[in-house]
Amino acid sequence: MSKVEENRKRPKTGGRTAGTPNKRTAAAKEAIEMVFAGLGGPEALQAWAASSEDNLKAFYVQVWPKILPLQVNGAGDNGEHILAVEWRVPNVAN
Repeated sequence: MSKVEENRKRPKTGGRTAGTPNKRTAAAKEAIEMVFAGLGGPEALQAWAASSEDNLKAFYVQVWPKILPLQVNGAGDNGEHILAVEWRVPNVAN
């Protein structure tokens, strides 16, 4: 048995327990939020994005996707998406 296989059999000891938030990540997020507010908040971001085509592209390619949900649940019983297709025959008068 290799060392890697032996290590996998041992229970986890030490470190953070599952679900405990990372303090450094929380502190960094708080600092970024403070800078964002100090630079003018949403109004300044909107003005920056609207100031040029390159900024608008940067907003939609780099900023906007970071706040979108990673998973979108549908209206179905298990979160599946429901698609309704309706076919209509045009009323053609001859």
